[in-house]
Amino acid sequence: MFNNGPNTGGVAFFFEFKRRIGEQFVGLFGPSDSDGDNDSYTPSGLARWGWFHILESISGNDITKHEQVLAQPITAIFTHLSYMRDYNSEQIRIMKQRR
Repeated sequence: MFNNGPNTGGVAFFFEFKRRIGEQFVGLFGPSDSDGDNDSYTPSGLARWGWFHILESISGNDITKHEQVLAQPITAIFTHLSYMRDYNSEQIRIMKQRR
């Protein structure tokens, strides 16, 4: 299935990296959370923009900050997204309790 040529180690590295990221950031890439909520950071109407919506969100919709965001390690971006997801879920939970 895989060629045992010189790039095999590189392929294995990326599969291992993907596995570790999936385990570390299960809230972003894994199963939905406990209450069945599987929210995406990209609203369906913006799906054609893919990651650009996330880039805009993290940069505060300031195009001059895009390069600063993109210069960050991907794990820092995933950590920030994980926090944003948990924070927003907690805010929704609190609002539902107040009703």
